Amino acid sequence: MNTQDDIANAQDPDLRASLAAMRRAARLARQTAIQTDTGIVIVDKGQMVRISAEELRENDKKSLRGGLSSYANPELMAQEQDAWPTEEGEK
Repeated sequence: MNTQDDIANAQDPDLRASLAAMRRAARLARQTAIQTDTGIVIVDKGQMVRISAEELRENDKKSLRGGLSSYANPELMAQEQDAWPTEEGEK
């Protein structure tokens, strides 16, 4: 079992909620670093690593790419493509 699993399965509800709070704090730190054009420092496998604002921007773009694809309904795509011309023609 890893630390995240231990926290997620903890008896104390505050401890369980702390994992989500840490993720929110990390996301906010990344957003702030991007907005202020500064880097952040993280510990990865016991090593301190500096991530520049540019790297954060690139990672942000990659994580957003295709983010809504899981919600796409292929059956409705054809209808969606024709929806605007159809609506315009009916006015």
